[in-house]
Amino acid sequence: MVAAVVDLMTEGHLPPTTAQVVQRSGISEASLFRYFPSLDDLQLHATAELLDRHSALFDIAALGQGDLTKRIDRFCRARSALWQTVAPIARLGRARSFDHPALAELLLSIREDQADQIATHFSPELSGRTPQDRADTVAVLVTLTSFEAWDIQGRELHRSPDQIRRSWKRALSDLLGDSPSARPQGSSR
Repeated sequence: MVAAVVDLMTEGHLPPTTAQVVQRSGISEASLFRYFPSLDDLQLHATAELLDRHSALFDIAALGQGDLTKRIDRFCRARSALWQTVAPIARLGRARSFDHPALAELLLSIREDQADQIATHFSPELSGRTPQDRADTVAVLVTLTSFEAWDIQGRELHRSPDQIRRSWKRALSDLLGDSPSARPQGSSR
């Protein structure tokens, strides 16, 4: 049943109806609700399953290693691949999180993990900053590279994944101090 919901959501059936789940899984509606008290509960399990299936996409290769340009590139490629893969369920999860506390907690946990990952990946650039500036920068980077930001650029602004990654790279370079516009006047690196 959970696999059927994941497949239906991946195919763009958001949210899948009871009839679609029953047909896809080959079980009766009574059996469906014997195992899951509500469709919300089933969708939460399906979200967790999809995230588990794609858990490797949450990782960033060589976390924190290499020069800033390479780390930014790896980070932007990893986030783009993640959001492209989980987009259908991410849209549904975001919409449903406002009235589904368990789903909201799951999304918050993911965001907190992403903030920790960003702090580690860009620690050389963040380490010389005040605690407040470091926290502000991490928060901006999480928001800038969030699913919502990726989705707005792609669906509403009609930008390709390559264009989104390019804009992210420039913004991250500016925020992390690897561009001329981010350097104090008279400073050179």
